[in-house]
Amino acid sequence: GWTVVEGILESLTAGECAGVSPHSGTYYFGVGGLCTESVYAEVHQDVYLFEYADCIDDGNIGVHYGGYLSNWGGQDHPEFMLEFRDSTGIILGESDIFDTYNSTWTEFNEILDVPINTRIVRFILMGTRNSGSDNDSYFDDMYLRVYDGCLDTILPGDLDNNNIVNVLDIILMVNIVLGQEASEYQFAAGDINDDGLINVVDIIIVVNIILDIY
Repeated sequence: GWTVVEGILESLTAGECAGVSPHSGTYYFGVGGLCTESVYAEVHQDVYLFEYADCIDDGNIGVHYGGYLSNWGGQDHPEFMLEFRDSTGIILGESDIFDTYNSTWTEFNEILDVPINTRIVRFILMGTRNSGSDNDSYFDDMYLRVYDGCLDTILPGDLDNNNIVNVLDIILMVNIVLGQEASEYQFAAGDINDDGLINVVDIIIVVNIILDIY
């Protein structure tokens, strides 16, 4: 679950309290609140990585994280970021802050190496009201996935399993979209948004990873 640090966190259905429709599924998060409002809200969820301690300290662990952000009319401000913490909670590093003023669902994602000595990743969502009475800072389909370089695990987008995401992986994905059968490994590496398909959305994500857009 999510820990509320400040303000209001709501899980909303389509149109509830004059809100929007989810990006997918039945619910989305309002960080700041529509039914009950707060000018600023901040929530977090801690992801524990103690089982990966040896690999983390060898520099072989990464995370792929992201999600969809939106607001109502282009003024309120949804943001998210990661903090990497040691076992006592001391912050060892942090990601950039991803944010938008777009009033349509906008995707953000990034792959980061996990700093040595990290045991906890704190996923932080923030919402700021800049106009009106509602805090229209919306979040949906947020995710954080760990890939373990010490084991034979999967780097998202690395369809040829060479520990690099590049144009060759895009070519493999295009061929799969055009009908070529994917191996079990290729399917696991290529279905980046976990929707059960390898399609144009996954190709766009890989292109963005390669171009370091996010």
